[in-house]
Amino acid sequence: RGMIAVHSSSIVYRDKAYVFSASSGTGKTTHTNMWIQETDAKILDGDLCVLTREGNDVYAYGLPWAGSSRHFMNKKVKLGGIIFLVRSRKDVVKKPDILNGILMLTARCFTPTFTPEMVSMNTDVSAAIGEVTDMYILECTKKKSAFRAVKAAIDEAFREE
Repeated sequence: RGMIAVHSSSIVYRDKAYVFSASSGTGKTTHTNMWIQETDAKILDGDLCVLTREGNDVYAYGLPWAGSSRHFMNKKVKLGGIIFLVRSRKDVVKKPDILNGILMLTARCFTPTFTPEMVSMNTDVSAAIGEVTDMYILECTKKKSAFRAVKAAIDEAFREE
């Protein structure tokens, strides 16, 4: 159906969804909680969201169940960007090249890949989304400086629109 489910914690900030994705235990919830504490952002979904491309726009859907985070909105929101979290000793935001961004997105999907056809569909949808989406790598600590670094990158992209 042209949709992928992404293991993530997502927020709505400035009327757009921002998806923070990483493996379990990396700090997705910690990071999104900083957004809630420091801005007027709301949690779209604390565990998983569904992404789909419609024309040149991508939309994120919070799911109608809470999962382990107990945070969700059953809502469709235009996607502002995808941020891949990586643990680090310092807080640095980088933009991956499109191929690496697509590969990172594909790796974070919960979409079934039981057959080669399913793998191909998953990769195709990730590529279609990655072609038109701002993606970032946040090498981060669990400090507020990580929040400030990625917020500055998001705010800059917002000003450039």
